[in-house]
Amino acid sequence: MFDPIVAFFQRVFTAIGRGIGLAVAWLLWPFVALGNWYRGRSWIIKGPIGLILLCLVLFYAYFVWQTQAWTNFDPDYVDRYKLADRRTPAGSPVSGPGATTGQSGSAADANQAAAVAPSGADSTTEALAVAQLPAGTVCQTSAIVDVAADLIDLNVNQNAWISSMLGYKLGFFGIDWEDTPWLDNKASFQRGVNQAVRRTSVELVDSLGRVRGTSGVNNELQNARGSIQFDEETWYFGLNPFGPKTPTPSFYRSAMRDLRKFNVSLGKCEAIFDGRSDN
Repeated sequence: MFDPIVAFFQRVFTAIGRGIGLAVAWLLWPFVALGNWYRGRSWIIKGPIGLILLCLVLFYAYFVWQTQAWTNFDPDYVDRYKLADRRTPAGSPVSGPGATTGQSGSAADANQAAAVAPSGADSTTEALAVAQLPAGTVCQTSAIVDVAADLIDLNVNQNAWISSMLGYKLGFFGIDWEDTPWLDNKASFQRGVNQAVRRTSVELVDSLGRVRGTSGVNNELQNARGSIQFDEETWYFGLNPFGPKTPTPSFYRSAMRDLRKFNVSLGKCEAIFDGRSDN
């Protein structure tokens, strides 16, 4: 009674299996043909071709590893900054004469100086003149600058910057990796972190790193903003324009160094951090 039904499904599955086999054979045919051709050549031809194939395998193995492995990835990275223990506003003295735990140090003095500066005066010069602190005074550095610099360090020093790697730029047989289900998660995450750092650098230059957003721009922050805005996909060589280039990670490392320089200056009470509640 059920024999015709069983036979029907057997024919269906046999046809499906035969179709899959033909599809696989069609996909593998170029490789089989190349393999047969390669076996019939002399070592003068086999040697260079084998070396090229070995280099390609190593190249893509390295690329796949870099896209899948994270170094020092810590979802709770904020904890190591001990932000709850920072009782002194950034830019205010923490040791030496005039040390304070309130907004009455150099940042507050600089803000007041900018407010009372005569019309037409350079507000930065006036602010620094009024906020002159005794020698040996140490000021609180900025946590947000530390975090931004460390995130850049994680992206381009502790890990490879995926978006500008040659393997990522070549794609999957010409298809962008972002249009495939593979090998783009790390690159997307890195670019997301970089977008946050970019926005932070803009706010540091425009608002936080100068008095009430009107005084002179801090040079280190300005340089950091310019470097971190560089495009995310440049390799050592490009076609538009044609020629060698400075790769993306080099610019981001420069931004990281400038951010750290700003914090060093802030720690020496030589820079301004205007961390008002309305800023």
